[in-house]
Amino acid sequence: MSSLFPARPVPRPLFDRLEDHEPDQKREPRPLSTLDRKELLESVRQELERLLNTRASRLPHRPAGLPRTVIDYGLHDPTHWSPHDPDDRRRLAADIAEAVRAYEPRLSDVRVTVAPLPEQPEVLGATIEGRLVGDTVAEPVSFLTAFAHDLEGAQVHARS
Repeated sequence: MSSLFPARPVPRPLFDRLEDHEPDQKREPRPLSTLDRKELLESVRQELERLLNTRASRLPHRPAGLPRTVIDYGLHDPTHWSPHDPDDRRRLAADIAEAVRAYEPRLSDVRVTVAPLPEQPEVLGATIEGRLVGDTVAEPVSFLTAFAHDLEGAQVHARS
């Protein structure tokens, strides 16, 4: 797929700028204030991985429909959901979509599908699709991940 992104890089998120990739060097060889398309895609992938591997502490008395706050960052624990229950799959897809919309503003038009993996029916796979927003254009992207009781965490893979 050809990229729709302009040649001009987009601003790097604050916490990405604070990370020191070369702690022994006094100055970075390249300023860390912008991202090209590949770096932007990787930055979003890393943020999705952090988001999907964090368990939200939602209060039971929290009214539905209120915007998420910092305390709500993450997902409900997906390990107790059955890959064979369509209601569980719909709830997990909705939880992922809501979390991505709330905490990853670089993705728009987010859609999530959850289904058992064909080669591993006990594992729930999720596809996150949307538009990667950069500067003045948006490009279609998708990310794949899996949730299983025996996995140490969700690993997110970009698919282009």
